[in-house]
Amino acid sequence: MVHSVVAMYLVSLPIMLFRKTIPAWYLIIHISIFSIAAVFHFTSGVCPLTFGENYFRGLSGLSQYEGNFLNHYAEQFFHFSIPNKLVSNAIIALAVLLIVALIKTFRLKQRQIISI
Repeated sequence: MVHSVVAMYLVSLPIMLFRKTIPAWYLIIHISIFSIAAVFHFTSGVCPLTFGENYFRGLSGLSQYEGNFLNHYAEQFFHFSIPNKLVSNAIIALAVLLIVALIKTFRLKQRQIISI
C-alpha cells in the first residue's frame, strides 16, 4: 500500500504544474523521493520500496517478485506486462517534469521578490 501511495504522489506532479504556485514542501518531498528512487533505479534497476515490499512479503509467507512493482501488479490485476523500457522512460519524463516545476517555482519566487 505504501508503495502505491508513493507512486501516486510522484505521478501527481503533472497535475500540480497546472497550479499557479507549487508549495515548497511538495517539491522538497518530491525531490527527496525521486532522488532516492533514481539512484536505486540507475544502480540496481529496482526501486528501494520494492526491496522493502519483497522483504515484508517474505516475512508474511507470500512469494517475492522480481522487477518493478508496476509490472508485477499490472500482470496480477490486468493481465498485461509493462515493458521495463516504458517504466524507465516514465521515470525520465517525471524527472524532466520535476525540473520544469522547480524552474517554474523559482521564476515565480523571483517575480515576487522583484515586485516587492
